[in-house]
Amino acid sequence: MNFIEEKTPKGFIIKIMFGNWNFSIFGSKGETIYLSDENKASANPVPSIVLIGNTFLLKRNYHADYYMLKVKNGNVLIPYKDILEDRLKYAEVKYNCNIDMVPAKIIKFKNMAEMIHDIDIQSAPDIVCVDNSIPEYEVIIIKQRYKIDEVYKLRNEDVNVPSTQRARNINLNMISSNIVFLAIIHIRNIDISKMNQLMLDFEITEFEIEYILTLIKEAYIRDNIDERSRYMLESLKEAFTFYSHLLVRNDEAIRKMIESQNDESRAAFLKTLVMKINMLYASETDKYSEYEIMLLNKIEELYAKAEASNENADGETDFTDAEINNEDESFLKSEADFEDSNSETDDDFLSEPSFASLDEDDDFLKSEPDDLQNETDYIDADNEDVVDLQSETDLAGILENQDLSASDSIEKD
Repeated sequence: MNFIEEKTPKGFIIKIMFGNWNFSIFGSKGETIYLSDENKASANPVPSIVLIGNTFLLKRNYHADYYMLKVKNGNVLIPYKDILEDRLKYAEVKYNCNIDMVPAKIIKFKNMAEMIHDIDIQSAPDIVCVDNSIPEYEVIIIKQRYKIDEVYKLRNEDVNVPSTQRARNINLNMISSNIVFLAIIHIRNIDISKMNQLMLDFEITEFEIEYILTLIKEAYIRDNIDERSRYMLESLKEAFTFYSHLLVRNDEAIRKMIESQNDESRAAFLKTLVMKINMLYASETDKYSEYEIMLLNKIEELYAKAEASNENADGETDFTDAEINNEDESFLKSEADFEDSNSETDDDFLSEPSFASLDEDDDFLKSEPDDLQNETDYIDADNEDVVDLQSETDLAGILENQDLSASDSIEKD
């Protein structure tokens, strides 16, 4: 049967058609009832409701794929069990209608990533409710992605979720599957290894990659970031861009990125991404194995270039060392010559005592008393009264000559 009829407490008959998930409303006499004064259509789409969070449970309806929800004062009442308070609650969401109950499809997700994975962007839900375990930035993403005007909160109280400070001390990748939340924390801390691990451990959608690339761009232009971190973010941006091209099978972009590789480690990580995508999504017509071979060849090429560069660098180093050694030897040799010249100078200085000895020859010294005697004779000629003094002077000269001669003998020895 392609339809079912439900009767409400006020006597309305609701006919649900499963083929297109529409419903019509009839009165007790079979007359058509319009959903609202503004909506005069005879068939109305069954509203789809999405609940996101981990602090509540949704009671499963095992008898049907839809729920019959009560309507009160222009609001539809969505029942759920609050895990923290362990009791049944109702979320009141505005829904304008003239009947007391409406059919609805309700789906619950633990986080935004699950919702994005299961609900196509073209199949936007009519109502979205979240608890406080869903951060505000995810609410914004949901609104933008599905063009929803309002997202309703199930709770107003704060819910204990991993904080940024705690996230630095624990591996969030092991306890959370919220890819965008994890990316925000890891990029904020410039934790590139955990970001790379995200690509390997999770099935990331194209939309999530676009948002992550936006986060990377915002982090790159921060004022307080150093050059090393910028280089790491560039590498991360390249990896996520390559991952995105693999998902959409953009052959031209993939080949261009492979050819442009100039770093062995980056190329090796891209090869790992190809292997992952090949394992998860490959079909007979995909070229993932071909990309893997291209990257392997690129890695070998880069490795060979690095080896050649190292050999050239070693040769230049040896040549430079030889030049330095030659220069050092020449320099040391010139220094030795300089020292030798200094030694020769020392010899000249050593020859001075001989010259001094020649000056202090006995004959030269013995000639001095004669001069003194002549001077004395000249004085004597002027003053005959100092004859006794002259004789004393002669005696002193003799004694002085004897002392000097003794001194010369010691010096010569």
